[in-house]
Amino acid sequence: MKPFLPAAMLAALLCGCATQGPPSPNTAAIDSQSALVPSPLAPNLVPPEPTGSSQVVQMAPLPGVTGPVNGIYQGRERPIEVNGPSCPPPQLGLVEIGDGTLLFPYADDQIYVVPIPPTGLLHATMGDASLDGQLVDGNLDFNITTPTCKSSFAFTRRSGF
Repeated sequence: MKPFLPAAMLAALLCGCATQGPPSPNTAAIDSQSALVPSPLAPNLVPPEPTGSSQVVQMAPLPGVTGPVNGIYQGRERPIEVNGPSCPPPQLGLVEIGDGTLLFPYADDQIYVVPIPPTGLLHATMGDASLDGQLVDGNLDFNITTPTCKSSFAFTRRSGF
């Protein structure tokens, strides 16, 4: 019954049945005297149109990510440039995105933790190595570039949670 509690809390907040505490920095406050304040977590909020005494907040469409993000992705790695023995061989595998964050162990000493932004564009650096790519329509594609290797990764979302 876990999903019921957040839904009940949301309904209480929307109906005005919950007690009001101090405003959270990660929420947008709307009342008859205040304007919409976009949160850093939801920068695409569209100002509401007046509808009498109540107002409606709508999210603008996100430019990159559509559908759910969290889940298990299945795919493959393919070397593009190999300039040393430490480059990983071609292989199949799984990656997981949880809480909107990709956790990807590339090597024993290189574990990328990459938040998925609303645009779906990924970028992370670790020393002189980098991860660059995108997540669009359940397809996760990225390259990892190190001084000795460049590998391409292509994954498709198989299950969600």
